Amino acid sequence: MYINDNEDRCPYFHWGLHRIPGGTYADACAAKPWHQAAYDYVGDVKVFICPGNTKKTGSAYGYYIDNWNTLKGSGSNVHPNYGYHEAATGNSYPMSRFVTPSECLQVADCSASLIGHNGDGLGGIGGGGSPNGYFYRICTSMVGAGEAYSEAEFAGKSAHDNTNNLGFFDGHVQNFNWRECRRLNNGGKIRYTDAEIAK
Repeated sequence: MYINDNEDRCPYFHWGLHRIPGGTYADACAAKPWHQAAYDYVGDVKVFICPGNTKKTGSAYGYYIDNWNTLKGSGSNVHPNYGYHEAATGNSYPMSRFVTPSECLQVADCSASLIGHNGDGLGGIGGGGSPNGYFYRICTSMVGAGEAYSEAEFAGKSAHDNTNNLGFFDGHVQNFNWRECRRLNNGGKIRYTDAEIAK
């Protein structure tokens, strides 16, 4: 619904542009993070909470689902259980950008509200690389799992018994073993970087 109402574009939020001066949180007058933009349409925080990941208490970032940020002190004070494609929201990509929407990752079980950078590294420690194209925030989506940045550390840290639910830009959702949560250019089946998704 949001995309249909906004010129076929993804919700827009950019880390570098939308900050309270000198601070680290989004400016309440700026664009909303994806889950807050979507909340305006659904009006229920339960949509953003995974019933199968019952231990999850919140994402790594301080943005609540139904109010602007932690500085507001209002709303449910509940964080989303899912992460969104970071580059797609950071650049408000139009749907026409995705060559094969059924293979382009949009949202997933995630330890943070954004899946990660769309460069080769996908974040990692200090912006470094995640091994073999794994989505490290998806591979560690189970609450209490802690951070992990190597293949040896990923096992047993997914939201659903070593699997995660991934949603794609064509609207379908699919369950992936954590070993399948990898980028196309690194031997996986998931399109995520600009080179993998764009025409």
